[in-house]
Amino acid sequence: MAIGRFFSKKIILFFIVVAAAAGVGIYLSSRNESGVTNTEEYGQKFRVTYYNSKGTNLQEGFSQYLENAVKFWDERILENTVIKLNVRAINLDTNTTLAYGSMNDSSNIRAGGDITINLNARAQNWTDVLKHEIGHVMGIGIADYWRNGVLLSNGVYYLNRMMFPETYQIYRDDYNGEEDDIPLGDVAGHFDESVFTTELMTPFSNEGQRQPITDLTMSTLASLGWNLDMSKSEEKN
Repeated sequence: MAIGRFFSKKIILFFIVVAAAAGVGIYLSSRNESGVTNTEEYGQKFRVTYYNSKGTNLQEGFSQYLENAVKFWDERILENTVIKLNVRAINLDTNTTLAYGSMNDSSNIRAGGDITINLNARAQNWTDVLKHEIGHVMGIGIADYWRNGVLLSNGVYYLNRMMFPETYQIYRDDYNGEEDDIPLGDVAGHFDESVFTTELMTPFSNEGQRQPITDLTMSTLASLGWNLDMSKSEEKN
């Protein structure tokens, strides 16, 4: 199972698992070891299940952040689809990893995946972290089409401009790009932090700073196969 990680210059991302489901609405479920499940409905496009390990209550700690993140994506997806997110937690030995996200099926961008949260990490804006991880579940850095477009040159990863022509044009126009392909830096599953700085799908969570979803990410998701409201991209910082 492929994984996408989100880092902060101070901390790494957390992990997401998503799966597709029939029906409409987002259902947030909290399941403890005794099998008790609490369900809430958010938005139109997601169904979320919380899997708690002993002594944890992810719904209590993170449901508001996840609700905000889901609504963010719900406003941008123009498809009649339902994505399943399974949200879990782990106590990592490091506090620099916030979370990591994975897809259930890298050949199917609508197949869902997992989000795993590092309970030893602290973030100023968990909503942005979750928005980022949902981006991975939707295919950024993980989908087969993305991975087939990754190039490696002198230890630096790039995304093939021929496979992502709109994204490449945005890189050239909005970021004064001079490379022959779209720079990913030393992390093949994200856009290069040194070039795209605070963009939502760079590998680091920039604590205390706005992290917009720009035309860069929106166009990439469109190339992966998503039908999105492109008018809802955000201005870069």
